[in-house]
Amino acid sequence: GSWLHQERLQLFAAFTLEDINSVSERFLDFVPIRLVSIIEVCTRGVVCRAVNHGDPYTKRGFDIISKWSGKNLASALHAVHQKRLTIGILVAHGFSIGRMSEIISTLIALFGENLTKELAESREMWLEDEKEGVKSPLLMPDMDSTFSYLDRLLQVRHIIVHECPQDPPYRKEELPKFLEHARAFVSALDWLLLARLYGAVPRTQAEMNTMAGTRAERVQAELDALRGGDFNHFQSPKTPEEEIEYHWDRFCDLSAELRAGYISGELPGSIAPLVYASEHERLNQWRIEHIKHLRSREESDF
Repeated sequence: GSWLHQERLQLFAAFTLEDINSVSERFLDFVPIRLVSIIEVCTRGVVCRAVNHGDPYTKRGFDIISKWSGKNLASALHAVHQKRLTIGILVAHGFSIGRMSEIISTLIALFGENLTKELAESREMWLEDEKEGVKSPLLMPDMDSTFSYLDRLLQVRHIIVHECPQDPPYRKEELPKFLEHARAFVSALDWLLLARLYGAVPRTQAEMNTMAGTRAERVQAELDALRGGDFNHFQSPKTPEEEIEYHWDRFCDLSAELRAGYISGELPGSIAPLVYASEHERLNQWRIEHIKHLRSREESDF
């Protein structure tokens, strides 16, 4: 979703003041409304993804929810119980986006006191560039100016939508700045989230395949240590337990091949290694959790 918002903002940012002057006055009101919608959806999406990703963000999400009124909290928990919502969705829609101070205070509560510093230093972090020592330019080089323009943008949008003024509550010269700083904020926030959750990310399919394979190998090694043997060890099973692992390895491998398209009879695409490795990782991760559960449960727990 965030990438789509960035692409839309890039298209918006291509407008010059000359283009704006040639557009109908009635259309121009759409620009602030649309920009605030993109900022809101992006911000709430970042909060939702972070909270659903796991601790420490999930715990901080609960801390944010704990400050809600009892009535709102009860309604939210009821929705979660019915499996209609996730904790991330609740947190993401439980704060106001009327002012930049409200947005930033929520992001600080979730990401910590260094949030503004990280936003100011946010940049694209492609794994291939990192390996070559290449640093991308800052995505929000003038944070104070960006926050100031976005505060003004939020104010303008509120007046347009809720007060229906006869005359535009902005000058045409402000619109290119609104576009520029909205794009800077959305990009910086999105890359901050990626840096927090994943670090540098791959740009090419080849690098994505390599990373997926590495993750799958790591999970496979954890499973092998837990069950006391690797794929080769269970090729000639001597006990019922070893036979289970033999069939598990066969099931896991065939499932991954099927998912990746290796046994479809058609030539698999360049993404096939990533799909194969990801399916292996998912199934083996489930197997690890299942074995741990079986070993840790009470004897009376059937």
